[in-house]
Amino acid sequence: RWRGQLREVIVEDREVGPVPLSSLDDVVREHIRRVRRACGGNVDSPTGAAVVLKVNPSTLRSRMKKLGIR
Repeated sequence: RWRGQLREVIVEDREVGPVPLSSLDDVVREHIRRVRRACGGNVDSPTGAAVVLKVNPSTLRSRMKKLGIR
């Protein structure tokens, strides 16, 4: 298992300029947070984040716990 230190990587986006790259966990964490906000904080209602993300509500809760999302 690699445990080296990541260096910050910057990519150039023609529309927004330099953009630092994030880890996959950071990207997933932010995406889940945005979807939850858009769903009024709901996870398993008929219009909740689990439906939007097309995952089982218990799977989403587990992923949120792993990523430290409350």
